[in-house]
Amino acid sequence: MEIENEGESLIVAENMYSEDIADRCRVLKMKLETLGTLAEQRRVKLTDNWAFLQFMWKSDVVESWIADKEVQTRSEDHGKDLSANLTLLSKQETFDAGLAAFNKEGIQAITTLKDQLIAAEHEQSDVIIKRYEHVIARWEKLLEDSKTRHSKLMTVQGQYRQIEDLYLTFAKRASAFNSWYENAEEDLSDPIQCNSVDEIKALLEAQEQFKANLSTAEADFAQLAALDKKIKSFQIGPNPYTWYTETWAELDKIIGIRDSNLQVELEKQIKNDDLRKRFADVANSFHGWLYTTRVEMMEVSGSLEEQLEATKDKAIEVRAQKGKLKSVEELGAEMEEKLILENRYTEYSTVGLAQQWDQLDHQVMRMQHNIEQQIQAKNQSGVSEDALREFSMMFKALGYDLPMG
Repeated sequence: MEIENEGESLIVAENMYSEDIADRCRVLKMKLETLGTLAEQRRVKLTDNWAFLQFMWKSDVVESWIADKEVQTRSEDHGKDLSANLTLLSKQETFDAGLAAFNKEGIQAITTLKDQLIAAEHEQSDVIIKRYEHVIARWEKLLEDSKTRHSKLMTVQGQYRQIEDLYLTFAKRASAFNSWYENAEEDLSDPIQCNSVDEIKALLEAQEQFKANLSTAEADFAQLAALDKKIKSFQIGPNPYTWYTETWAELDKIIGIRDSNLQVELEKQIKNDDLRKRFADVANSFHGWLYTTRVEMMEVSGSLEEQLEATKDKAIEVRAQKGKLKSVEELGAEMEEKLILENRYTEYSTVGLAQQWDQLDHQVMRMQHNIEQQIQAKNQSGVSEDALREFSMMFKALGYDLPMG
């Protein structure tokens, strides 16, 4: 130093105040050394404090970053469906990559600062260690929460994939069941149009066979119900295919209606068949009478007077049988009203029998008139009855009626 050099010069020059100068130089040198020591100590303290403040600041930054990320790891949103879940999982993987990068940039930085301060035996080592442990505990908690969230997302993804498989299985089985149901519904809703007891019995037999085979469809329905229950157990929302739940109850309802309608139709056909039989009994009996009467009229014998009396009796009988024809017509009208067009119990119709009765009525009237003319001719001409009969047969052979009176 300059003062020390000047002092040395004066001492060497044997200044009269050499001793005082020497003492003063020693004092100044001691004070200067003390000042240097104090300055160094302050520099060290300032450096240590700067390092401490830097550590604390970086710790605050790291903790603030951790606090910001904790919100995401605590989210309970795992996606409402597989697509949303995959999106969240992709974000989580990006988040995890960010954590890995921050571990190098942030965590390792404060770790290095902490290690340096502890190695330098910083006077606030306890505070530094406590602060570091707090930050690291929060960091490890963040890592653990992130790992947990990733695991939950993966679990939910597995559930969604399982649900997707269940949906697909359900959809396939539901489609097959729906196809069967629509066909069954169509068959059960077909109009019942029968023309005989045999036809309605065939439909009843088919209905019973259908109900006997319902066990297979019921097993398919039970499988659908089990799948639906399993889907609902995941509690992720309603099954989009729940339309099926109403089908079985509706099917029971349709079967009940079909059973009832078939029974009504059976009763109807039994009544119709009874009506056919009643018509057939009357029609067959009436036709039998027509045939017998026609034969009897052709076989009338005896004198002309006897033939006339027999013919008159037949005419009265024919008129009396008009009541039976009316019964046939009434039963025929009832059958027509009920649209009964076929009758296997008889080959005769109302119209045909009415025509035959009308023909028989005209025939007996002609016979009566013819006999009366023959009797009149006989009485007027005096020709014997045998001769008249012979002439009549001859004229009929020639295609003419015997002229009378």
